[in-house]
Amino acid sequence: MITETDALNSLEFKTYYVILPSTTLWDVDRYMGTFEGRNCPSGFRYCSGTNTEWLSVDDLRRLIRLHVDKNFKVPGEVAGKPARPIHDESPVPEEITEES
Repeated sequence: MITETDALNSLEFKTYYVILPSTTLWDVDRYMGTFEGRNCPSGFRYCSGTNTEWLSVDDLRRLIRLHVDKNFKVPGEVAGKPARPIHDESPVPEEITEES
């Protein structure tokens, strides 16, 4: 989450945000130019109430396997395929795969 106050010291990049320390430790303009970032707009905030992108339980499990523990298991799994909770009928976004 990024509050409106934190957004004053935050940068927006294509797929992520950076909250800068209150003390300048590097050349921020050079950093933004190198990684194609920009300042967050005035009044910006990033929170659950305004977020439009959500990860499902299965998405989170795939990310854990991809970035944390390739052997991560959940009770009820069969052949490495997580058992989808009954209440979760949403499709899994294609960009959240182990091949990406």
